[in-house]
Amino acid sequence: MFERIDDIDRCVLLLVKGYKRYENPYDEQAFHVAIWHDDLLEARDRGLVEGVLSLTHRQYEERKREEFLKGLRRAHGREGLELPPADIIYSLQAEIDGRMLPIRVPPLDEFDDQEDGERPNVEWLGIDESGEIRLTDRGWSELDALWGDSLDVPERVRSRIGPLIGRGLYDTALREFGVLIESRMREVASSELYGLNLVEAVIRRLRASGHFHDSSLKMLRGELRTAFKFVRNEFAHNVVDLPRPRAYALLGRMCHVLMEIDGVLADLDNSERLNGPSKPRLNN
Repeated sequence: MFERIDDIDRCVLLLVKGYKRYENPYDEQAFHVAIWHDDLLEARDRGLVEGVLSLTHRQYEERKREEFLKGLRRAHGREGLELPPADIIYSLQAEIDGRMLPIRVPPLDEFDDQEDGERPNVEWLGIDESGEIRLTDRGWSELDALWGDSLDVPERVRSRIGPLIGRGLYDTALREFGVLIESRMREVASSELYGLNLVEAVIRRLRASGHFHDSSLKMLRGELRTAFKFVRNEFAHNVVDLPRPRAYALLGRMCHVLMEIDGVLADLDNSERLNGPSKPRLNN
């Protein structure tokens, strides 16, 4: 289940639900997904997700203002304040450079709308009354097929992994991948930590090196946390009988993660060989 927690420039930020409750939905320990409106709407049209609606720009603005007003009223109710009127949205102010300045909110009439029954030229994302976006059975099958097609066992581990896959010992192969990935990560972090703590140690080490863009590290962190939370942990201590399509999907993802870590370690070694190790930088 995915819950929308932010939406700007026709790109939506989703919170992955069901794993832990966070007081702050933006907590970096939570699991998030960012995706363009157009991609989610296309996925809906292809039957891959449900809970997604197509809105005109005006309908999108109307819903956004309704949600804002509901949130404002909830906050006022908790603090025992008088509930604000509906037109408060047109008299909002913000502090800018020490001064309170008005925020211009254009009237709804300025937004184009379509005639009833017509499909809008530009579609905006809406979410149905459930408030959640969900993968359909077809969506799961498509996801499994995509990861299964990407199964490419790195040459350096084929002698260990290939025979396990060939004999259908998929859960054993996934456990072996988990060990290989963690071992490689310990080389990066120079640490004996494990699991999600090891992920954070790897990212700290790479950030301190000064050789990697922060945006790249955020993507890598997401890949690693996903692999550990949703793949490695399930198979580390359990014997699981997996159907071949699902197994190939999970193995494809773990192949990708191992290659990512191999690439990062190679980049780190090359950078430090050419430029010398950077001194760790203190965070503010």
